[in-house]
Amino acid sequence: MDNNGYVLITGAGSGLGKSFAIEFAKRNFPVVLVGRTKSKLDSVSSECGKNNSLVIVANVGKHDEVERCFKEANEWKGFPSIVISCAGEGVFGHVGKFTDDHIERVLSGNLIGTIFVSQKGLVEMKEKGGTIVNVMSTAATMGRVNESIYCAAKWGAKGFTESLRLETKGTKVKVVAVYPGGIQTPFWSEKCGMQPDTSGFMKPDELAKTLADNILDKQSLYVPDIILNRI
Repeated sequence: MDNNGYVLITGAGSGLGKSFAIEFAKRNFPVVLVGRTKSKLDSVSSECGKNNSLVIVANVGKHDEVERCFKEANEWKGFPSIVISCAGEGVFGHVGKFTDDHIERVLSGNLIGTIFVSQKGLVEMKEKGGTIVNVMSTAATMGRVNESIYCAAKWGAKGFTESLRLETKGTKVKVVAVYPGGIQTPFWSEKCGMQPDTSGFMKPDELAKTLADNILDKQSLYVPDIILNRI
């Protein structure tokens, strides 16, 4: 892939988003780090190289903020070559206990943010081409107890991504759907309502390297769907 453009990553302050940023920076791509917490993004930027990374604090669940992200990124490095949606939050528990806040938190990054970032990425990539990568979860492929609103958001993101791929057929834009299983990240916490033993989960750095290898263009093919499970 021609890496004259930048790689924009949402949810870049921690977890898989952070690992993606560091991995692409190692491969000499300029990386745009998008997230809600500046201190976390600044820390990732230091690991990526301050001259090779741009920090943007934004809520991708808001259309205007996504527009601003791309405007600032374009002013910095011209155009996106890869756009990766990694932002998302989980709230788990029994149906009947979810509040407005719980539902808004889960839908904001996992579904609404994925839609806003993907559609803006598509607009920016129409002429030069590029790759849109939507990171979902194996929760987008099956229902799970205590994960109803999380599954709803991920199933919605899957439907959007599959439809987007059909719309981009025959264009220079590729759409990649990623469905990882459990990852060792701060995602799992008391705040989300689920604290599993993550010692056997996938390591985000290893996952990011594997995904980058599959995302970057081959000569005669691309990998549209990637499902990854822990051993």
